[in-house]
Order: sequence, then C-alpha cells, then structure tokens
Amino acid sequence: MKGRVHSARARSAAFEIRVRRRWFERSETELLRTRLADLDLSLANTPIARRIERLRRELDARGLNFEPHVWLSTSWFSPDGVPGIAVPFYLAHPRLLRMEEAHVGEAEGADASSAMKLLRHEAGHAIDSAFRLHAAKSWRDTFGAFSARYRADYAPRPFRRDFVLHLDAWYAQSHAAEDFAETFAVWLDPRSRWRELYADWSCIWKLEWVDERMAALAHTRPPVTNLERPWALEECEWTLAQYYAHRRARRERAKAPKLDRALRAHFAPRPVPTRHAAVRRRVATLIGELDRRTRTAHFEERYVLREVVRTLALRGEHLGLAIDVGAPRERLKSLLALGPTILRSWMLGRQRHQR
Repeated sequence: MKGRVHSARARSAAFEIRVRRRWFERSETELLRTRLADLDLSLANTPIARRIERLRRELDARGLNFEPHVWLSTSWFSPDGVPGIAVPFYLAHPRLLRMEEAHVGEAEGADASSAMKLLRHEAGHAIDSAFRLHAAKSWRDTFGAFSARYRADYAPRPFRRDFVLHLDAWYAQSHAAEDFAETFAVWLDPRSRWRELYADWSCIWKLEWVDERMAALAHTRPPVTNLERPWALEECEWTLAQYYAHRRARRERAKAPKLDRALRAHFAPRPVPTRHAAVRRRVATLIGELDRRTRTAHFEERYVLREVVRTLALRGEHLGLAIDVGAPRERLKSLLALGPTILRSWMLGRQRHQR
C-alpha cells in the first residue's frame, strides 16, 4: 500500500511539472489573463543567461571582484543600493519575446548587441551600489549630484561632447547616475576603443576617472553584498494584459505633436495595419542601410543619424503612416529630410528647460 501511495504522489508531481511547463501552449487570450507571477520562468539555458555570463567575464577581465546577481522582473533596472540587475521576463522565453514585439512594438535587449549594452549599463549602476561610489566627492565633481531629481522629459543636446554615446537618445545626459553608468559601460566594453574615439572630447576625463577608480578597486571585495531582488517577477500580480497596457500607456505619453505634424505632411496613411514586429524589422533595415551609407562618417555623426531615423521611423509607424513604401534607399532619404526638424525640437526643448 505504501508503495502505491508513493507511486501516486510521484505521478501527481510529474503531472504538475508537465502542466507548469505547458503554460506557453495556451491560446493568446488565455495567456493574456495569466499573472506574471504564474509564468514559472527561469534564466537557465536562455540566450540572456549566456550574455550575463559574458558580462561576468568582462568584469573579471578588468580585475573586478564583483559579480552582480540577476533576476527576472518587468524591465531593465538596477535599484539604488542593490548590487544586482533585473532583466525583463520576456527574454526568458521565445513566445513572450514575440508577444512583447507584437503588443509593445519592440523588445529591449532581444539581440546580443543591445542586450550587452544594457547589461553593461546596469552593471554600472550595480557596481556603484556595491562600492557606494557616488558618496565620494570625486564622483560628484565628475558626474554631478546623485540626489538630483530625474526628469522624464529631458531634452538632450545632440552635439555635446562632455557625455559618451552609448544607449539611445543621448541617455547619459538624463541624470548624473546615468552619466556614470553610461561612461562605465563604454569603459567596460572591450571593443569600445574609448581612448581613441573620445581622445578630443571633454568627456575623456570621465572615462579616465572610471579607469583609475576601477584600477584602485581591482581585487577588492565590495562592502555592499545584499542579494535583494526588488520587484521580482514571482511577486508581480499584473496579468500579461495589464502589463502590456501599462507599457503602451508609457509609450503613448511620449507623443511629440510638432514631429507628428511634420511626419503627416511627408507620409500618407498606411491602408493596411502592420504588426509591430514587422515595424521593428523595417526600422532595422533602415538602420542597416544608413550604416552602409555612412561607413566612413565620424561615429558621432553616425549616432545622430541613427537616432533621427529610429525616432522618425518608429513614431511614423505608430501614427499609421506609410513609411515602409518604396525601396529602403528612398525611405531613408525621406526620413533624413526630416532630420533638422527633430534635431531643432530636441535643442529648443533643452533651451526651454534651461530657462
């Protein structure tokens, strides 16, 4: 009798495991009603796990005795005071990755290049927390006030040379903490050639500060080692539908009325709706064409042009405009014609914030 009970329990446990593994086989309607906490996801054996391991090798190659812990959450971030990195849950399963692209329009960190950029950036925040770097006067003198409020509507100035170029939208200009994280990411990247590319930029001294500070920290154990995992996925009560609604609302708040009018003046409405995943691929095609045409340009010029194309293409697609009509070269030419409009709006916006 005892053996039968044990066998029944084993079969029951095996059945429960099979059920948990089959959540991704549900219909999309059913899946949208599923709580994020119930997705039963793991980082193990995923592409993002291999990229996390690559990050750890890069840190080790620099002599840093620091290995950030990583957990799944709803987005990319590293909380203040926690020497770890949260990565978005959709990177843990291909179906969720496809749904992110379809419902949100893009999946940050889906490819190796963007994932490594984001991981290096968040590692900058994590190592700042691990060693309490921002508490030092030299950090404040180099990057600014860590305690300053974030501005969600910051308007970057594209041609400033006192900030590195790394993540999209001149993100280093958004806050002192982001300036440090972006500078650290460029310094950490073994292929960044920062000494050469930034030799005549005023931000070179920030990179040199990071280089000297990290050399001083080499083989030193960090004083902050807590393994907290704020906003971990298993604690998130949102359903997938609520999560996507939240993400879309955030994107909608980023509207640019003047830019929208300029786009509508240049492009006609698209007769057939296009899925977001296809939009992302077309924008990637435009970026690839731009890279081929500007191969000999200075890396700063390439960054600005890429931002113009990316911003205009994604916004135009969001408005339902036929930016995808015609050959890639013609689409690129039409988009670049609007470049001065978007650059002026960024620069004028920055001037308004400074008054």
